[in-house]
Amino acid sequence: MTKRFQLKAQRIFSEDLRRQIVGQIERKELTVLQAVREYGIGGKQTVYTWLYKYSTTLKKGTRMVMEKDSQDNRVQVLKGRIKEL
Repeated sequence: MTKRFQLKAQRIFSEDLRRQIVGQIERKELTVLQAVREYGIGGKQTVYTWLYKYSTTLKKGTRMVMEKDSQDNRVQVLKGRIKEL
């Protein structure tokens, strides 16, 4: 029984290109999946690693806290707007 091994070509992306891709994702010009497909990146996890490393807003282990009062206030404003319409 002979096993065949295929070597996979490894692509190396410059830091500038990584930052550019992260910027496009942050500006919502691309999704993570679109970036993987368009640039031929190995997988989604690679892009998330770049996001955690180069993103100005997304850092691993950070949490976004939403205040309940601000959400309730927003809901009331939107309900008032619906009544006006």
